[in-house]
Order: sequence, then structure tokens, then C-alpha cells
Amino acid sequence: MTFGRFLLAWLPVAVWFTCVTGIARRLTNAPENAPSLGASLFEAAGRALAEGLVLTLLSSLWFDTLGTGTWWLPVALVGALVAIAGVTPMVPSATRSRGTLVLLFLTDVLRYVGGGALLVWRLG
Repeated sequence: MTFGRFLLAWLPVAVWFTCVTGIARRLTNAPENAPSLGASLFEAAGRALAEGLVLTLLSSLWFDTLGTGTWWLPVALVGALVAIAGVTPMVPSATRSRGTLVLLFLTDVLRYVGGGALLVWRLG
């Protein structure tokens, strides 16, 4: 894989992650300083760039060695891991409801599946 191809796969995923993080922040009315959402747009974009890089590296390894047939499974599992780690500190315990936790969990998993779909399009 060339660096240019890798870069063209990584950037749309980072943009996707940034957009979905902003939507999740609005849907849950999370405070601007929520730890897993980032205290600012700059921090959220940095997190999205880092997550996109890791997902692109993982997907590149997956596509180059095992194939593209079940791309959604490892991507959804990674998304579930991120969701489990991220849901707890995102919403203060005083305002946490079961519906909010489910919404945040599904948003993280769908964010990763959407990113995986972008990578299938660019790398697959």
C-alpha cells in the first residue's frame, strides 16, 4: 500500500469520526468538557485523527491479509470496545440514563462501522 492511498483512506475516516462525535455531543447534550468527547473541537479532531489512524492501520492489515468478506465484524468489535470504554466517563452520573447510554454505545459502534465502510471503499 502506498502512502498516498493510505492517506486518502485515513482522512475521510477522521472527518467521519469528527462529524459523528459532534452529532453525539448534540444528541446527548454532553458538556463541552466531557472527557471522552474532548474539551474542545481541536481535541475532538485530534482524537478523531488518532482513532482514524488506528482503524486505518487495522483495516489495512485486515484487507491485505485476510480479505474483505467480513470487514464489518472486526470493525464493529473495535467500535464496541471503544464504546464500552468511552460511555462511562462521557456522561456525568447525575444525568446518565439507560437511553443515553444505549444511544452513546450505538453511536460509537455505528461510527466505527461507517469508518470501516469508508475504508472498504478506499482500500478494498
